[in-house]
Amino acid sequence: MSRSRRKNPIIPVTSCRGERRDKQGWHRNWRRSERSALIAASKEELESHLTHVRNEVSDVWTMNEDGRCHWPLKDQVEMSQLHAEFRGRTPREKALLKTRILRKWMAK
Repeated sequence: MSRSRRKNPIIPVTSCRGERRDKQGWHRNWRRSERSALIAASKEELESHLTHVRNEVSDVWTMNEDGRCHWPLKDQVEMSQLHAEFRGRTPREKALLKTRILRKWMAK
């Protein structure tokens, strides 16, 4: 996996690390509502039972990641160059920093 890279440079529009906790909470609420609906239903209602829709349980707009955007390779190269110019001292160190930053951003 050390050579794996992103096929699509799409990144979240947020400063959080991920939506893992939000998704866990959403699935927990969804399972709880399904379980309670199945327990409360009679035998006749069980045959016509429909599962809850995603938006009935929670709202995706309240989760940490608000969306995703495309980050073109040209912009990534420019940003890595700026970072390398700011942090590096010698030209060799700047070039190494630039490639390391690009590889980090393109990694999965």
